[in-house]
Amino acid sequence: MTLHEIIIPWLDFISNRFANKTNKYYKFLINKHFKQFFGLPIKKISPKIIFDVALKIKSNKEAKQTLTVLSNVFDYAMAIGLAKSNPAARLRKFIAPHIEINHPHLKTTAELSELLHRIDSDSKDRTISNALLAIIYTAQRRAEIIGTKWEEINFEKRIWTIPAHRMKMKAAQEIPITDSVYLILKAQEGLNDAFVFPSKHRKAPIYYEAPLILLHDLGYKRRQTLHGFRHIFSTAAHENKFAYDIIEKQLAHKIQGVRGVYNKADYFDERVKMMAWYDDYITSLRKR
Repeated sequence: MTLHEIIIPWLDFISNRFANKTNKYYKFLINKHFKQFFGLPIKKISPKIIFDVALKIKSNKEAKQTLTVLSNVFDYAMAIGLAKSNPAARLRKFIAPHIEINHPHLKTTAELSELLHRIDSDSKDRTISNALLAIIYTAQRRAEIIGTKWEEINFEKRIWTIPAHRMKMKAAQEIPITDSVYLILKAQEGLNDAFVFPSKHRKAPIYYEAPLILLHDLGYKRRQTLHGFRHIFSTAAHENKFAYDIIEKQLAHKIQGVRGVYNKADYFDERVKMMAWYDDYITSLRKR
């Protein structure tokens, strides 16, 4: 039994458990760092072989992620009887901690107001501008917004439902459609029968990098990231005394610990009120 022969069933096992982007990343890490060992019998793969590879990875974060993935591969192989031990187990603790760098984002309302004015003034591609505004107003992740299909939009109930297979945490997310989000969506009607934010050049949504490129073109490279808009929302909502669980649910975060295990509430009605407040807040900055 070779390493490659235990990787194949593991990849099949996780295929429906994580987002497609995550699965591709895991496969990329394994191929990048351990492809030279694919043909090696697993009984010859020692902790030292694995650790030597990990030490050569320049990024501590990537090294830890790779060790986690390989450890999961061996855990699964043991569970189905393909391996007797896990040579990658507990190796992560010998890699220096990764220092998380905060996603750059604007710190003042004046700066955010100026950015919103620049987005509104940009006329190169309103679909990309509208996608960026939707990311800002909803505080959702980029991939979840730009991949939206019209079938996910319910104008009558004012609910935007992102299906589980498109969510990072593999759980469907219902987003309140606020007044400004409603206008953004209506502005996109008639452009494409399937996608809300369609590409002009192919039968698909706009490119994944398009909103970020727009940010860079507007002069915000290294000043504001797309993920940073989620930080801006979270900070503003917390400062205005909205409950932690309601904010986390809007961000589609998994609530950790015992609290997360027992709390299955959706808080939709509360999120409608919170996002209406946030809509007013962002819109006031656009008009300032």
